[in-house]
Amino acid sequence: MASPCRSVRQGTEILTEHLELATRCGGRWGAGWFPHLLGEVALSANPDEVEPYFERAIEICREIEAENELAKAYSGIGRLYKLRGEYAEARRYLTDALEILERLGTVIEPDRVKKELREMPG
Repeated sequence: MASPCRSVRQGTEILTEHLELATRCGGRWGAGWFPHLLGEVALSANPDEVEPYFERAIEICREIEAENELAKAYSGIGRLYKLRGEYAEARRYLTDALEILERLGTVIEPDRVKKELREMPG
């Protein structure tokens, strides 16, 4: 079995390659989705590198109106701010994510976001 560090590194490399390909080929949805996934991987492995991934995902998902993916990127960056202890920013992003997910009728994600909000101090 591969070590977690090796798996994270390999996953990051694969996602980065896909992001570059999507960007080169004009695949806007992939160009928004892959940074979100990279942010999720970095959040578990190296939180110091997360913010630019989520910011890029948010920017592209807003532009192409990919609301479900936008909400997921919002929840990801909200979790980052929560980890940093920046609770006002975390609450803002998580609340925005929750509003979008509930409006879209998404099934599982709203419960996860509600849990994040409940577990936040203050």
